[in-house]
Amino acid sequence: MRYYSTTAGEMVLQLGVTAGETSITVNTTAGLPVSFPYALILDYGAAAEEVVDVTAAAGVTLTVTRGRDGTVAQAHAFGAKIRHGMTARDLRESREHEAATAAHGVGTVVGTSETQALTNKDLSSATNTLPATVATTATVTANAAVVTAHTGSTAAHGATGANVGTTNTQTLTNKTIDGASNTLTNIPQAAVTGLPAAVTLVGAVDTRLAAVETNIGSQTTFAGTSAAKDGKKIHWSPVNFTTDASGLATITHGAGFTPNVVLVNLKAVGGSLYDVTRTSNYTATTFDVRVLDNTGASAVSVSLNMVYICLEG
Repeated sequence: MRYYSTTAGEMVLQLGVTAGETSITVNTTAGLPVSFPYALILDYGAAAEEVVDVTAAAGVTLTVTRGRDGTVAQAHAFGAKIRHGMTARDLRESREHEAATAAHGVGTVVGTSETQALTNKDLSSATNTLPATVATTATVTANAAVVTAHTGSTAAHGATGANVGTTNTQTLTNKTIDGASNTLTNIPQAAVTGLPAAVTLVGAVDTRLAAVETNIGSQTTFAGTSAAKDGKKIHWSPVNFTTDASGLATITHGAGFTPNVVLVNLKAVGGSLYDVTRTSNYTATTFDVRVLDNTGASAVSVSLNMVYICLEG
């Protein structure tokens, strides 16, 4: 937006300016607009005519933007004539605004006869006249009843049986649940039928280990006597570990002896099954495990929970 005045007279430059200067000094500012910006024409009517925009004023010294509306910034001598007036852009911008389909920050302009789709509008029947083709109040009320009935329906959209809600207690049948995109929690093994034998075995081993721990007490290393293995030790513990890029992990144990045999039991993680294919490299503090997934491939960079038993030879 620019400002205009009809009372500004002709002015002259009090000091010559080069093409690069951004301020000019005039002999008077009488009648010029008091708001900015506004246009001045330097060397008015001459071959060196240049349009500038005045953006600030301090007395008769004006801050200007040079070379406006297609003119070129150039030098002007002392005494050059200056006028405030309209230039070509004032008329051009008006016509461009008339032809614009979007203006004033509101998106596409709405016409009285154009075919247009309106969105985010609230039409009040008190201040607008709706044509007869628009549904009557009775029709709208009837449609609302249909919508209400649909909202309360327990079966819809061509689905056989009841709709499934997020909080309703319901029994689902004929559904395939993808473990990769769903999280199943707090499901006891007794509530699931048809489990593979390997999964059932995991539960049985867990139960047996719990029974062993209960019988022996809170010890994790136990030295007992028997006719065959007098004074031999057994050590067990749960452990969390992460496999490396080859599916291998080194487990640090607290047995205090080098085991002759190591038994392990992995727990399922997120519904996926893993298996320790072998244990090796037994020392007084560590042993190695190699883990495969349920496809037989190395389980790479997987965090797992395991219970191990170290037996002294």
